[in-house]
Amino acid sequence: MLALVIAAGCGAPSSSSTRSAPTGMPFAVGRVGEGFAGRVVAVQHVDGYSYVAALVDGEDAPRQLVSLHKDIVVGDRVDVRAFGLAEGFVSRKLGRTFERLWFVVLSPSLERVP
Repeated sequence: MLALVIAAGCGAPSSSSTRSAPTGMPFAVGRVGEGFAGRVVAVQHVDGYSYVAALVDGEDAPRQLVSLHKDIVVGDRVDVRAFGLAEGFVSRKLGRTFERLWFVVLSPSLERVP
């Protein structure tokens, strides 16, 4: 799974920009290098990974993200580089199914928050 989180790029999937998952990968690969930013509204750390719900700028509902473990907390602003999207992803460690789960690299936002 570690290799999955270090792979590459994203964006909202569309039929012309997303390819099916290569064998062994649990997600479809989208546009490499595309990113977005938002505020963390929930976080859960499990075995080296951080599952994060982030309210992406300009969207009404949070996106569900997974990254290598990051020291982030609710309220943090993050910059996101997504490289894959899974629909109906089952997390055995969390015991839940995500309707849509973005595989991402998270970074603290460079934006200043008062």
